[in-house]
Amino acid sequence: MTLSTKADELRDPPAPPAYNPALHLSEEAQDLILYFVGLEHLPVANATKLAFCRVSRTWLDSGRRALYRAPLVRTSRSWNVARKVLRTLESNKNLASFVRSLNWLSIWVNNLARSFAFSDPPALDSAALAQKWQARMLELCWNATELDVTMSTVGAAKHLAGIISTHGRVQSLTLSSTDAFHLSRTVFVTFSRIIAKAFRDEPDPRVLDHLVVDELKWASEEVPASLK
Repeated sequence: MTLSTKADELRDPPAPPAYNPALHLSEEAQDLILYFVGLEHLPVANATKLAFCRVSRTWLDSGRRALYRAPLVRTSRSWNVARKVLRTLESNKNLASFVRSLNWLSIWVNNLARSFAFSDPPALDSAALAQKWQARMLELCWNATELDVTMSTVGAAKHLAGIISTHGRVQSLTLSSTDAFHLSRTVFVTFSRIIAKAFRDEPDPRVLDHLVVDELKWASEEVPASLK
């Protein structure tokens, strides 16, 4: 390299990349864009959110929040997809903290239990495997505000109640049970007390805006008088 060439480089440095104001939107503006993206047909919306994450580092957090706000709203509910979702959240707790809605959890659990039962070879206790996946999802997604849980045994009901009692932001809760499990009044009261204690013991009491008791199978001899 000659001295003259070196002098030319010093005198004419490479031009900086052109400023693109679209890449410097505020997080509020990004979130608003992604809100409207979420109104699109599901596959299109998810593809757009993924592309949004790849635009710029400054867009990544907003894109991830949108992608993982409701990770169970998917067209496929196979065990392979369920396992991938769980593995992703276990390996990246930051993504798990973005989850706000687990409204489709009970549907996933019921689908997984059926798929385990009809697998080759069939699982010995398909309901227990599905419940285990559900419990782990609830443990990881401690920031969720909307929960939809289903129970198949007395032990599962108590375990889920204990997990939910640790959630600090629950505003909507839907409870259901599988066809194979009759939720007795005693178990339901235990479940309710654990949750109520968590809400009562908070320095700033939480408000549960929405509680749905959905298709619970009550044992006939223990139907609460208030529900008769």
